[in-house]
Amino acid sequence: MIHEIRTEGQPEKYDLINVFPKHINVISLIPGEAVIAMYYSEGALRSKGYSNVSHYMKRVTQLFVKEDRDWKVRALQWSLVQSGSGISQTSMR
Repeated sequence: MIHEIRTEGQPEKYDLINVFPKHINVISLIPGEAVIAMYYSEGALRSKGYSNVSHYMKRVTQLFVKEDRDWKVRALQWSLVQSGSGISQTSMR
């Protein structure tokens, strides 16, 4: 199942969200202009109307680009970690 994040906000509401980044590694692609961040996202969450995900664990890769003095996310990818669980994938346009 794929969710689309609309410009007006988040695709879901949560009853519980207790997820934190761990082991963050940031690599500069173009100094001061573009970086890539890689980390693990771990914890527990429960979307409204869905069952609890108590062992949420994903690898995350984010590409940040500096535009008009602000850092913007321009690419985002999640991968399920073996033995972990997660929610459905999300597509950003």
